[in-house]
Amino acid sequence: MFRFSLAIFLTFHLPSVAWAQTLSAFDRIAVPVGSDAREPYLLAMEDGRLSMTWTEASGDGFTVKISFLSNTTWSTPSTVIASPDLFVNWADSPSVAAFSDGTLIAHWLQKSGTSAYAYDVNLAVSQDDGFSWSPPTVPHLDGTMTQHGFVT
Repeated sequence: MFRFSLAIFLTFHLPSVAWAQTLSAFDRIAVPVGSDAREPYLLAMEDGRLSMTWTEASGDGFTVKISFLSNTTWSTPSTVIASPDLFVNWADSPSVAAFSDGTLIAHWLQKSGTSAYAYDVNLAVSQDDGFSWSPPTVPHLDGTMTQHGFVT
């Protein structure tokens, strides 16, 4: 499913990225993910790169990772967050927003209680291309252990 989703995205979105004109319609670019990668999120960045965030199972939890595609080469993935408390589902995947000053803001869902749908949105900021991240911040202040998600 991951490869199919990535192929569909690349088919429709790569033409909008400047360096994509150098690729033929059938070039393959291996992605730097583990065999259990899921929930990919791709972003065409202003600087011409493509960023990808995804999750991978890790021990007793999950890891959110990020990598950048420049020309035809992915950067070594870095970890945004690793935790046994991540809430991972197919409908609300982690993502990243990129700003013109180089700031990256990542979001993911993290369990906040024992109820099946008690989770919070968490945000972290990187000023160094995703190598390090600020401590997470919860942007909502309602104080309830309920469902929070679907960041737009």
